[in-house]
Amino acid sequence: MRLSLLSYVAVGLLAALGFAVVPAEAQRRPAQPKVRPKDRPLDRLQRMTPVERKRALEDLPPARRRQLEQRLERFDHLSPEDRARVDRFREFSSDRQQSVRRAFGDLNQMRPRRQDTVRRELRDLRGLSEADRRSRLDSSDFRERFGPREREVIEQLSDVVPR
Repeated sequence: MRLSLLSYVAVGLLAALGFAVVPAEAQRRPAQPKVRPKDRPLDRLQRMTPVERKRALEDLPPARRRQLEQRLERFDHLSPEDRARVDRFREFSSDRQQSVRRAFGDLNQMRPRRQDTVRRELRDLRGLSEADRRSRLDSSDFRERFGPREREVIEQLSDVVPR
């Protein structure tokens, strides 16, 4: 019995030491650069002249080219306010972008009447200062009026909606 307990302790120590050792190649490997918003293909294409853009798009597979052309066309037809919203969204970290997308998805899954109520609340919050908005989100009236998921969606989107 004593030998098996000692064996377990030895194996545990060896395993712990083995996991703590970082291979030399991993220590030397440089960190992968994060894709910055200005490095994304759509952003690069938007900064190009029409001639450069056409040349860059010609080199892409047809399906990818069509996809980027459609996105560029949609962006070109946005109002200045909508372009500002898109630019602001692009400045968010990828985690923040994902949480905003998820919140909009959750909003779109709500019943139409609740969607309208949540959208009205977001519109009302739009005109408030940061302190007033925080006060509203922390109020008992807000907690009583909205369910947990609705509150979460509103809190996620309250600082995204433009003023």
